[in-house]
Amino acid sequence: MQTQAYNQIIDIPHRCSRILCGLYGTVILLLVLALCLMPLSFPARAVVLALGLISVADMGRRLRVLFAIERIVIRHGRVELMMGKVRVCCHLIGSAVVTPYIVACSLRNQQTLSKWSLPIHLVLLPDSVSSEHHRQLRVFFNTGKIH
Repeated sequence: MQTQAYNQIIDIPHRCSRILCGLYGTVILLLVLALCLMPLSFPARAVVLALGLISVADMGRRLRVLFAIERIVIRHGRVELMMGKVRVCCHLIGSAVVTPYIVACSLRNQQTLSKWSLPIHLVLLPDSVSSEHHRQLRVFFNTGKIH
């Protein structure tokens, strides 16, 4: 029975989470407001602005991967991210945070064998996948089995 469950496939259509987009927009807005309200000299304000823009750009680069994912396929215990015609095969690094309202995990690309490559942080909120697929993901990340 375990072999049969292990060979099953979960194919999950993914859509961009409106909540995640809202959080990203809120971070950018708070950065701009903080910069406007800080009583700093011009050089200090320029440094803070540069650091803020670098961090927002890095966050945007990481979120761009989440926004590009069209399907999440779990096959033979591996996670595949489908982004258009591109398929990225990943494996789970560490553990996943699994609650009824969020599934968060870090994945590493299997083609990139270097441990220094940046992980893909997958954050799934309830509005990005259907409730049944969200349940299946929670079960998979909790037990490592597909049900």
